[in-house]
Amino acid sequence: MRRVTLVIFALLTTVLIGGCTQTTPDPFGFIRNSARQGYPNMQLILGQMYFDGNSVSQNYERAVYWYRQAAVQGLAPAQNSLGFMYDAGLGVEQSYEQSVYWFKKAAEQGYSRAEHNLGVAYRMGDGVPQDYEQAIYWFRRSAEQGNVMSKDSLGQMYESGHGVEQCYEQAAYWRGRIAEQDNASGQDDLRNLAEAGDVESQFELALRYAMSDDTPMHEYWFAKATEQNVPLSYFYRGKMYHDFGRFNRPGRSAARDLESAVYWYRRAVAFDIAPAQANLGDLYFRGRGGLQQDYLQAAYWRRKAAEQGYDMAQVNLGLMYYHGLGVIQSYEQAVYWNKKAAEQGNAHARINLSILPIQYVQAYEMASLRVLAEKGDVYSQFELSTMYAITDNNNMSEYWFAKAAEQDTPLSYFYLGMMYHAGDGVEQDFETALSWYRKAVEYNVVRAQANLGIMYYLGLGVYQDYVQTIYWWRKAAEQGFAGAQNNLGWMYHNGWGIEQSYTQAAYWYTKAANQGDVHAENNLTSIPSQYR
Repeated sequence: MRRVTLVIFALLTTVLIGGCTQTTPDPFGFIRNSARQGYPNMQLILGQMYFDGNSVSQNYERAVYWYRQAAVQGLAPAQNSLGFMYDAGLGVEQSYEQSVYWFKKAAEQGYSRAEHNLGVAYRMGDGVPQDYEQAIYWFRRSAEQGNVMSKDSLGQMYESGHGVEQCYEQAAYWRGRIAEQDNASGQDDLRNLAEAGDVESQFELALRYAMSDDTPMHEYWFAKATEQNVPLSYFYRGKMYHDFGRFNRPGRSAARDLESAVYWYRRAVAFDIAPAQANLGDLYFRGRGGLQQDYLQAAYWRRKAAEQGYDMAQVNLGLMYYHGLGVIQSYEQAVYWNKKAAEQGNAHARINLSILPIQYVQAYEMASLRVLAEKGDVYSQFELSTMYAITDNNNMSEYWFAKAAEQDTPLSYFYLGMMYHAGDGVEQDFETALSWYRKAVEYNVVRAQANLGIMYYLGLGVYQDYVQTIYWWRKAAEQGFAGAQNNLGWMYHNGWGIEQSYTQAAYWYTKAANQGDVHAENNLTSIPSQYR
C-alpha cells in the first residue's frame, strides 16, 4: 500500500509523518528543495519550469504559486511574471488590476520588462485609466535600458502623436529592431524605418538581402548605412561582418569578414558602445577575426559592457570568474554578475545561479537582505537572522533577531514563534513559540495558524489535541495555504479528530496539489479512485 506523507510547513526542518521515500539527487530536486527553503531566485526558476513544462509537466497553477512565493519577497522578475499570468489569465483568474499591481511592483525596481508592460497597460487602459503620458513615461524608462519592444512602442507613440507631439524623426529614432518579424508587414516596417534614416534598420536590411543573395539591394542599403558616420553605425557595420563570418556564407571569406568586424568594433568601442565591447570580448575569447586568443582582453571588454548593464556581457563575465579565465577565480564575482543579469530577466543567468555553489549565492542574498534589514524591514531582519543561524554565526543571528523582535507587528510575532519553534538562533522553546503563534493568529497570519496546528498535532508545548489541530489547519487551508490543505486532507484520510472521509481528503489534497504540492499529489494517489 502506498504510504501517505504529512508535510510540516514553515519550519527549517521538515517532519514527514508515515515515512518518506529516498530519492536520487537531481537538478530539479535541488531547485525544488531550494525553492521550498524560501530562496526567491530558485522559486522563480521553479515557476518558470512549470510554465515551460521543463523537466515537469506544464502546470500554470504551480507556476503562479512559485512566482507568487518569489514575488512577495520582492524579486522583480517574479513580480513581472506573476503580472503576466494575471494579464493572460493563466493558472489564475484573469485580472488586469492584479497584473498592473505586480507590473508596478517590478517596474518601480527598474525592471525593464515590467516597465514596458506597465506602459502597455496605461496605453490600453487595462487595469488603470488610459493615460498616454504615463505610457510614454514607462516606455521611455524601459527603452533607455535597451528594451526593443519599448523602443518600438515609443516610435509608434511619436508616429501617432499620442501623449507626445507627433515627430517622425523621433519615431525613426526609437523604433527598435523589427527584423525578427518574418512577415511582409514586418519587412515593410523595417524598410520604412530604414528609409527614414534609422541606421540599425539599414544595416539589418543590408544583412537580410545579403543572406537572400540579393547583392544589388544589399549593396544599396549597406552604402546608405555607411554614409552615416556615427558611432552606432560603426557597431552595426561590425555586427554585419560578424554575422557574415559566423554564418560562413558561400563565396565569402569568413576570416576576412571577422577581421572587418574587429576593425569596426574597435571604432565603436572608442565611443563606449556596449554591444561592441561585448562582441569584441567574444572575439578575443575565441581567438577569431585575426586576434590571438586572449582571456585578459576578453575579460576587459566584457567588463566594460557589463558595467554599462549589458546583460549577456554580465553573464559571460560571470562565467569567466566561475572558471578563472582571464581573472582570478571567484565564485563571489560569478554570483554577482549573474545576479545582475538575472535581475534583467536573463534566463541564462538564472540557470547559472542554480548551479553555482549555494553558499556563495546565499552570501550575496545575505548582503542584499542586510541592506533591507538595516532599513527596518522585519521580514529581512528575521530572514537574515535565520540565514546566520544556518551558517552557525550565532552572534549575528541574535543581533538581527533582537532588531526584528523590537518591531511590534503581527508578522514579527509569527517569525518569533517560528524561530523558537525550530530553535534557529535561539534556544528551542515550544511554550514560547506557542505564545508568539497565538499572538500572530489574532491577526489572521496564515502560516502562524498552520504552525499552531502542528504544535497541537505533535503535542509540542501543549497536550496533543487533534480537534485543535483540525481547527487551525482548516483556518489556514481556507486561506489557500497548500501545506495546511494537505495536512487537513491527511486528517480526513485517517479520521483523526474528525469523521473519516475520502471525499473530503481528496478535496483538500486536490486543492494543495493544484498549487504544486508534490506531497499532496502523492497522497491523492492513495485515495480510492471513485472518491477523487
